Amino acid sequence: MNRPNLQAKTVILRALRNVGQSAGAAKIQEQLKAMGASLQPCTIRFYLFQLDREGLTRLVSRRAGRELTAAGQQELGSTPASSGRAAAMVKHGRISSALKRAVDGLRDWRNREHLFLLNEREYKKYTLKHYNDGTC
Repeated sequence: MNRPNLQAKTVILRALRNVGQSAGAAKIQEQLKAMGASLQPCTIRFYLFQLDREGLTRLVSRRAGRELTAAGQQELGSTPASSGRAAAMVKHGRISSALKRAVDGLRDWRNREHLFLLNEREYKKYTLKHYNDGTC
């Protein structure tokens, strides 16, 4: 599986977890926007179908949408240690709980990298040097 597909699937799983209940493509799209990512509902449905086949999500009903399976929860892994720090910041009023969810959702802790959804024309067009120089 190529990298953008894996990233899209991971961010959809995270969005579904953040919703906290079964959800369809429209609800997942709202959550993705709150996380700073953007996918069209038809693209989300495409990936949800793949996630169903992989056993990471399951269709509850056409009306209720999908929910994470135990395998989907396991795929996302345990809550990272920094999430505890973010929870403390929410508790003390330093950041909002929405910001905490967005930041938690944009980090792929297993691979220790941030997830960015780029359109195809920008994927691999720039290097880290370009971003550091501000030339992109």
